[in-house]
Amino acid sequence: MKIFKLILLIFSIGFSNQALAQNGSQNSNIKEEKQKIAPEIYIEGQRDLVYGKPGIVVNGTTIGLEEGTTLIPYFKFPGLTQYSPGTARLQIDKKGEFSWKRRTPKKIYIYFATEDKKTISNRIIIKAK
Repeated sequence: MKIFKLILLIFSIGFSNQALAQNGSQNSNIKEEKQKIAPEIYIEGQRDLVYGKPGIVVNGTTIGLEEGTTLIPYFKFPGLTQYSPGTARLQIDKKGEFSWKRRTPKKIYIYFATEDKKTISNRIIIKAK
């Protein structure tokens, strides 16, 4: 997940060099240009014990979202046609990361979104235990 975050950061920031001064001096300045970063959410999950019972743990990384931004988990089980919002409201930490747990032995489809649904994560599928 840290590699993904690093790659996004590298592609999100552009750099440009100013030309050398006309008098030929070695006065070259590097000017950092911060471009507007498109917010992104990336999640990955796995099976684990949650409070002593079979469940799932999902970890996420964000780029371009502020610390404290609220995220909502959306999930569905096989046979259902629509995703349901979870009751949890997760906050992004200082590192741009978050974590979510749920007890379930069933196959589950999950994604996360900001409250306004303008930024949506990738969808993951975690198989039944």
